Amino acid sequence: MKNDRALGGREITGLLCMAILPKLFFSLLPDGVGAVGTAVWYTQLLSWGISLLFFFAILHLMKLYPGQTLPEIFQSVLGRGLGIVLGTFFYLYFVAYTADHLGEAVQLIKIYNFPNTPFWLFTAGFLFVAWLICRYGLNGIAKSASLFLIPILIAIFAALLIGSKQYDWHFLFPAGGYGIVRSGMGVLGGVSVYVDLILLFCAVTPEKTDLKRNGFWGMVWCGSAVIFSFLGYLLTFGYRSSQGKTVGLVELVQNVYFNQLFQRMEAIFFLVMVVAVVNGVCIWFYLTVSLYREIYDIQEKKELLLPNLLMVFALATVSR
Repeated sequence: MKNDRALGGREITGLLCMAILPKLFFSLLPDGVGAVGTAVWYTQLLSWGISLLFFFAILHLMKLYPGQTLPEIFQSVLGRGLGIVLGTFFYLYFVAYTADHLGEAVQLIKIYNFPNTPFWLFTAGFLFVAWLICRYGLNGIAKSASLFLIPILIAIFAALLIGSKQYDWHFLFPAGGYGIVRSGMGVLGGVSVYVDLILLFCAVTPEKTDLKRNGFWGMVWCGSAVIFSFLGYLLTFGYRSSQGKTVGLVELVQNVYFNQLFQRMEAIFFLVMVVAVVNGVCIWFYLTVSLYREIYDIQEKKELLLPNLLMVFALATVSR
């Protein structure tokens, strides 16, 4: 896994965005609307602002400990024993995180396109691609993410724009949602959309040049996509109908009718989803392996790919 540190601005922006954008194709949108109702769009805006503060706080922390990753900082501050325990907790969390999101993506593909194909076959396919790309290190993953970022962003915003014919602005009211308490909980829950991967991304990339500026623009692009996706989803289905939905942008695209020439566009959108999920799985899997390596000070990452791949595969398969 070579050239882990040699990333440019586009690659950093691509990594940040592609670590978050695949979530829009899963149950994030209906779950968010179900949690806070009509307040979802501005609670997500507040969540994005808090996440941005977290991002800059982590960068400041890394300046205080130059050349160290987040697991190494934990060990410097807490001692090696507690640092390893805390790092191991984060590692296990991200193993489960990767397996859960991969399983959700495969389940979505099975429901909508290939109901008779075995679950394990799709899971193995995604992880095999992730294994191949991760062998080239973070540089290979970042180049793939930056290559597909713009087409995926265009597809997401185009779907929201074309679907605007179906928007009902009355669905924004009552603007208070389910009350200030649930809205506050929604803000805290929305932070997890960004912070979990930003923390680990910064943890394993301490020597990137101008991470502050490129990371900021990555947060702007993915934050805009997330906020406007929530807004478009709410305007399309309303807070009551959204609670009966199971997936996000795919159902929104299914509801789109532009004219007789452009119908049933979800087939094209499924291709966009698969590309986004492949990139997302690569990033999540790589970050999981990198965290393990940093915690236990292992020099070679390639030897860790297969054991972690099998662990994610087993967990994703058993959980479904």
